[in-house]
Amino acid sequence: MTPGAAPVPAEPAEPVAPVVSVPDLDEPAAPAVDVEDTAPAVAPEDGTYGNAAAWTGDWFFQEYDGYCGPSSAAQVVSEYTGLDISDPQQLVDRALELGLFVGDYPANGMTITSLEVLLEDQGVPVTSSPAAWTTLRPSSPTATA
Repeated sequence: MTPGAAPVPAEPAEPVAPVVSVPDLDEPAAPAVDVEDTAPAVAPEDGTYGNAAAWTGDWFFQEYDGYCGPSSAAQVVSEYTGLDISDPQQLVDRALELGLFVGDYPANGMTITSLEVLLEDQGVPVTSSPAAWTTLRPSSPTATA
């Protein structure tokens, strides 16, 4: 460099790409919670089950009409896979890509079958089956003629 000459700026370095962990969706994911060590629920006096404070980090409002399915799916996927999903928009966008909203419009919501597809797409194994309240609550009183 010549004395008194202006310094020549160096070429900018290429930005370093962030390391992103992506789950292998071809393999079933292990639950983030050890289900073998969970104690059976005991009905508390006030009728509230679980520890609401333990879920505050993973819970969020659905934000818009029709987002209840993607919001619920985001919370389940987050708990099941251990991914940090704090906003349903990621799953709203994926549901739109898969055509899972009724009439392809998010405000119309999703069917339970579409919710199954979205959860399976995110690596959460799902099964649903039709049931009547009497099969879900066999000890509940039923009307008789």
